Amino acid sequence: MERIFSRDTLQQIGKTVTVEGWVHTRRDHGGLLFVDLRDHTGLVQLVVHPEQSDVFGAAEQLRDEYVVRATGVVVERSAALCNNRIETGAIEIVVSQLTVLNKADALPIQPFACFAYPAVCGGGTGRRRTASAVQVPRSSSTEDADNALQAR
Repeated sequence: MERIFSRDTLQQIGKTVTVEGWVHTRRDHGGLLFVDLRDHTGLVQLVVHPEQSDVFGAAEQLRDEYVVRATGVVVERSAALCNNRIETGAIEIVVSQLTVLNKADALPIQPFACFAYPAVCGGGTGRRRTASAVQVPRSSSTEDADNALQAR
């Protein structure tokens, strides 16, 4: 089966699809495993049921930034479970096959974690002090940290 991108899963409700990408997060909710899979087009949620014991076992071993291939059926989420923060928040993929394509070592700093500069900068304020430094392109996580510090 040919791989599709995360954003294209919205048009595939009721169909079996294959997606590939990085494990953004993995959550265990009392028997169900949820994996947010990230590719260059966005995120899509994977759901792994314990009835699929081989798939469930593989999903339990997943860690952030592992590269995986997942095949499953795209289903609509109920209105109460929709995630409006992501483009594909109205659907999820119920996984029937899961393959780890590459494992990743633990990263020294989580690229998508929310952290405050003082913890990283040895207790300093972490604010940029020069005009030229302020003009450096900034990621959203950098802006979030700056906003949190300025709100204090």
